[in-house]
Amino acid sequence: MAIDTLARIIDAQSTSEGCKVTYAVEDQQTRCFWRGDSPKLGEIYLISPESPGEKALRVSSPSPGCWKPNGDALRWRKPISPENKITRMEVLRRRQKIRCALRKTLDDEGFLEVDVPLLVHGAPPEISIDSFKIEDRYLITSSEYQLRRLAVGGFTRTYSLTKNFRQGDNSAVRNPEFTMLEWGRIGGTMKEIECDTEKMVANALESLKRSVKISYRGNELNLSAPWDRIPVLEAIERFTGIAMKDFEAASCRRAIQAAGLEINPDWAENRGFLFSLLM
Repeated sequence: MAIDTLARIIDAQSTSEGCKVTYAVEDQQTRCFWRGDSPKLGEIYLISPESPGEKALRVSSPSPGCWKPNGDALRWRKPISPENKITRMEVLRRRQKIRCALRKTLDDEGFLEVDVPLLVHGAPPEISIDSFKIEDRYLITSSEYQLRRLAVGGFTRTYSLTKNFRQGDNSAVRNPEFTMLEWGRIGGTMKEIECDTEKMVANALESLKRSVKISYRGNELNLSAPWDRIPVLEAIERFTGIAMKDFEAASCRRAIQAAGLEINPDWAENRGFLFSLLM
């Protein structure tokens, strides 16, 4: 069989039976006996999958002092956490499948993908969103404005799947640089836009060969269509037991307390913050 597989040596131990080697092909690790000269950590070989320890051709060796077990050579091959054994490399593979599924869904609906500018002349008007200033321009916080300009110019179905930047957006689930999908269906109904969302989620799950029933943070979710469509006030009453007549601060506080959430005293009168917390 042709020697055509690249393998990275990540462990090598001498035994009475010979040299026992662990090598990685992408994020899959294999252990075998190695014939001939013992390989060094970090070296890359072309191997035969049928007899990796016997038919191997060294193609690269790290410079002295450059091989680090915690460096980039192994970083992507390790599990993302002790609880979640999926590797970072596999996460990137799955991200690619999801992106392809999203694009195909919108492409099949006749949407045009556009490359929006990432550096623009003006910052967004939202008081709660801070931009990164780069000389006399700003990194975009959203591609919505550019899609609106295209709508004015006569484009009826557009989308962008690109990077956005928001200064100070740091948390366990937020990052100042992130990827966001935005699409515009000019003249479409809310129902059509809701169906777009359902289709994209369904196709993304299908691309990963995942069931529509998933577990997230200890909750079992059924993502099969159609999804519930209920008014916000009705949803709040369903999940908190509080019948709200408006979204004033006092009303939001009652519902938040009924949901068992804590309110920072500094935000007790901030209706916008309270509503966001409640959602």
